[in-house]
Amino acid sequence: MVITKNILFFFITIAIFISCNTNKTQALLCKKWDCVQVENLEPLNAKIQSAKDSVVAVKMEAALKNLQWVFKKNGEYECNTGSIITAHGTYSLTPNNKSILCTSSSQNTVAMYDILQLTEDELVLKALMENVNITMHFRASYMGN
Repeated sequence: MVITKNILFFFITIAIFISCNTNKTQALLCKKWDCVQVENLEPLNAKIQSAKDSVVAVKMEAALKNLQWVFKKNGEYECNTGSIITAHGTYSLTPNNKSILCTSSSQNTVAMYDILQLTEDELVLKALMENVNITMHFRASYMGN
């Protein structure tokens, strides 16, 4: 009977730990984030870029630097460029809290972003977009949710 109680206590402790960890990750994530830096815009298989590719990369970097993410406590997100909402839908964290799955409101797009760093003030996401591993650095805006 003592062994059964110890096993039950162990599983309850693990469940509480996982639950608290998820709440902490979501609590840190739930705010407005402004993109401040973008890395790795070159295609993974590109050895030499043309002038046209360089211009496209510069334009893409400028567009991404205007990007704002808002993650809400109710599991919804908005992605804005300036004052225009470009995407919105629902998000969830993977069980290990290492990635964010974003499902568009039309449910025809699901994107996954690896969380490289998440603190009160900084969010770093990595995503594979069109054969490019893009790393985006965000700074918290501290708006109400």
